[in-house]
Amino acid sequence: MEEGLLIHYLSLWRPLGYVLVFLGMMIEGDIILFTAAFLTHQGFFALGDMLIAALGGAFVGDGLWYLLGLRLSRFSLIRKLTDRVAAPFDAHLTARPFRTLFISKFTYGIGHLLLARAGLLKFNLKQFLVADIIAILVWATLIVGIGYASSASFLLAHRSLRVFGIALLIGWIVFFIVG
Repeated sequence: MEEGLLIHYLSLWRPLGYVLVFLGMMIEGDIILFTAAFLTHQGFFALGDMLIAALGGAFVGDGLWYLLGLRLSRFSLIRKLTDRVAAPFDAHLTARPFRTLFISKFTYGIGHLLLARAGLLKFNLKQFLVADIIAILVWATLIVGIGYASSASFLLAHRSLRVFGIALLIGWIVFFIVG
């Protein structure tokens, strides 16, 4: 009864969930996307709507980080931070933008700074957008797949644990009766 009530309550707030996925993707992608995919398999989100919210947030977020670098290049703090962390990847970003942006999606603390660095370097916007969109789509496919599969595994393990718990209880009862 409690589980049904909780699912019912969460489903009433589903639009807020999509907004949170969108905003969360602008800040931190992996954890938000994995969790949203997990919850989608659990029935909390509709797959298409979740993907629109997540991909939209990722595209907007990456664009904002690029614009941050493009517009705020004169501020020494941003320049120092990107020089220290992301500048070593300048050659990779210029020569192989898709590969560099794709790998940066999996590296915590570098991804956003690399996007800002692309703006600081006045990276060609069209080339940046093409590479970033493809990187986001490939990365999101992997993370959504892992999150969705993890949820399916979780349900299977949950059922197995329930059977194991009942078997353990029966074993204890038999042990105390026989012993």
